[in-house]
Amino acid sequence: MDEAFIYHNCKERRIIGVAEIISKAYPDPKLNDIKRLVIDIRAVRKLPEPITLNQIKQDEKFVGFDLLRLPRLSIVPVSLEHWQRLLELAVSTKLG
Repeated sequence: MDEAFIYHNCKERRIIGVAEIISKAYPDPKLNDIKRLVIDIRAVRKLPEPITLNQIKQDEKFVGFDLLRLPRLSIVPVSLEHWQRLLELAVSTKLG
């Protein structure tokens, strides 16, 4: 299965960990709309340090990143390059 970042999108607006996607997308059982899908995830690990939305916005490597371009999405694709850079930020923030 694929992995995903756990992103708090309320007051905090930061990536805090990594999760494993453990199901395929399926209609949200709480809604009566087959277009509104959900997935099941399992937490894998906490990041050494959270990555704030401001850190991502200030990093030129994230120009065009869907999280910045389309901030209202619940799920956005993360390229391998962006994935690796986000993990670097989680470590460098702790060191810096």
